[in-house]
Amino acid sequence: MANGNEAVGVLQNLGLSEYEAKCYVALAHLPQGTARDVSRIADVPRSRVYGALDRLSRKGLVDVQRSEPKVFQAVGADTALRILRRQYESYFDTVEESLRDVEPAYKGIERAVWAIENHENVTERTFSLIEEAESEVVLLLLTEEIFDGELVARLAEASERGVSVLVGTDSEAIADGIERDAPGVRLFDSELIRWLSEREPPQERKQTLGRLVMTDRNAVLVSAVFGEPIPGFPEETAVWSSGVDHGFSALLQQLLTREIEGIEGIGR
Repeated sequence: MANGNEAVGVLQNLGLSEYEAKCYVALAHLPQGTARDVSRIADVPRSRVYGALDRLSRKGLVDVQRSEPKVFQAVGADTALRILRRQYESYFDTVEESLRDVEPAYKGIERAVWAIENHENVTERTFSLIEEAESEVVLLLLTEEIFDGELVARLAEASERGVSVLVGTDSEAIADGIERDAPGVRLFDSELIRWLSEREPPQERKQTLGRLVMTDRNAVLVSAVFGEPIPGFPEETAVWSSGVDHGFSALLQQLLTREIEGIEGIGR
């Protein structure tokens, strides 16, 4: 079962119990098998195999031959994927309905600044701001550590739906990637960007600004990057706020608005 450990883990993430996942993967290794065969390969107690196989059968993932003893067969991978995909989509539909039921019909703008930990969460909040933008996205990218193809794709999608997207950077690599894959995005550079992007020697640098985001002259986000302990996984934190009735928001909004004033016609 060593080669099936990853599959077992993934199936558990998709909603199967540990024993169900182990039994399905064990059967997938066999043309067919009895509960005894499954118990031996899956390393699952025989007393628990029958219950797991019965649940798998009800879910459509295992076929049963009503012989003595019973013989079981895992459905093909394509069939299993279709079943699991439908089940997963059903979960999302249920979660969406439940969350919308409990969410207030109206949420007032909070005079607050919210903290975000780790690079993945900062990136997801950035994506959300870009996706929710109706007219304008302003993004300053001050380090290459947080730049990747997924960010470019989100910027391109926003541009294609008619949102004005402006990206400020002094990085040739970032500018080249955006020009190549998101031609509708407008690039600019400035003294402020060059100043914010200045680097200390690696041995002296503790942190640097990562990104500044403003959407629709309203929501703002600023992040700091604390190096890249693991290649491809920068350590990043951020704060963000929605609405300009908070001091933090007002400061960043004025800073970024001034930065893009008169930008018409500016490119690389």
